[in-house]
Amino acid sequence: VHPDDLVYARRLATAPKPGALLRPVDFEYRVILPSKGLRTYGGHAIPVTEEDGSVVWYGHTADITDKKALLNARVAAQAAQDANRAKNEFLSRVSHELRTPLNAVIGFAQLLRLSSSGQLNAVQRQHVEHIESAGSHLLGVINDVLDLSRIEAGKLPLSPETCRASVLLEE
Repeated sequence: VHPDDLVYARRLATAPKPGALLRPVDFEYRVILPSKGLRTYGGHAIPVTEEDGSVVWYGHTADITDKKALLNARVAAQAAQDANRAKNEFLSRVSHELRTPLNAVIGFAQLLRLSSSGQLNAVQRQHVEHIESAGSHLLGVINDVLDLSRIEAGKLPLSPETCRASVLLEE
């Protein structure tokens, strides 16, 4: 029996006090086997009072190491799926909250550039173009993040398009 589980295992093996209420017991403890290393054993025992008043425990003990590892893997996989779902929902909500004001910034920059084309000097026009360019770039980043979450969820529709490789490489 593993040293950390020794007290528990001894308590399981201790005879109950006379007159104590006896109930079935589920148990689990670790053992160290020379050939297999650390293993987990578990089982179930049912108390039966014999005619002479003695108590006999009937039950089973089995190596549950693999079963426990599978259960832990399932729990971890479910936790990962839940975390991924929460992440995708978060990204979707945040991107919507970022897109709305960003579209307003880009739109007002375009209005400023178009309606004041003769009134802006070269430096001001360059600043407005910089606002538009940076806003469009940021909007592209937000859309790319959303696309990644859609890809992970298997919900991104493909739309094949013809393009020039030199343009893509330049970008």
